[in-house]
Amino acid sequence: MKKKYAFLAVMATLSLVVAATVYAGVIEEFAALERAYVPALALTNQPTRPAHQVQESLRRLDRAWQRFVQAADPQIKSYPAFAEAVTESRRKISGAEVLVAADRRYDAHESLEYIRTAFWKVRTGMGIDYLPDRFTAFHDPMEKFAAEVSKPDSDRKTLKTALTGLSSLWSDVEKSGIDAALFKLSPERAETYAKQVRKEREILNQLAGLIDSGNVEALSKAAVAMKSNFAQTYFVFGDFSGLQY
Repeated sequence: MKKKYAFLAVMATLSLVVAATVYAGVIEEFAALERAYVPALALTNQPTRPAHQVQESLRRLDRAWQRFVQAADPQIKSYPAFAEAVTESRRKISGAEVLVAADRRYDAHESLEYIRTAFWKVRTGMGIDYLPDRFTAFHDPMEKFAAEVSKPDSDRKTLKTALTGLSSLWSDVEKSGIDAALFKLSPERAETYAKQVRKEREILNQLAGLIDSGNVEALSKAAVAMKSNFAQTYFVFGDFSGLQY
């Protein structure tokens, strides 16, 4: 029995190695797209951001998208789920551009969110290990937890269970490290990323201590800090040059 499990573990590892080799080129294309996608996702979620910067972020995303589709064409054609996600993502980007022009940023942001989750599923199906997907896995449980802690009648046991899940998901981020070359990060940006990853762990530990206190205000503040730091950490994958205030 032990030999059987050992064999399965070896085969699983080999599958990941093969996938990483086969899709090495497309991983680089995903990272290049990420650099344009993250600013567009972020800026459409900022009501006070100047309109011309939001529009510019979408123009950059549109250009990056065209390059991505061209470069990843062989993989897109060979994997139906990938092709489906690409078709729908193109529609979402075009829709976001229209929504921003109509001053409906929140709706534009929600439209772009599709890409993050759809590509996560595609990459998982392709056997691609891609660091930003670990952030996507953390995102929705984080939002749910943050909403729950702000309720005066939240169940402590439920909160602890949810926080344990979040802690495990963040461990996946911590174990991954970051490929600075792949995401074109300067040493300073890579260090910023590492510091923010550590800070998120500190906040999670703080939340664990606060749950038993029943202090809703303190829990809510810590949850807000968790979400804010998470966003800033994820933003490291994006290229915001020329889009700052």
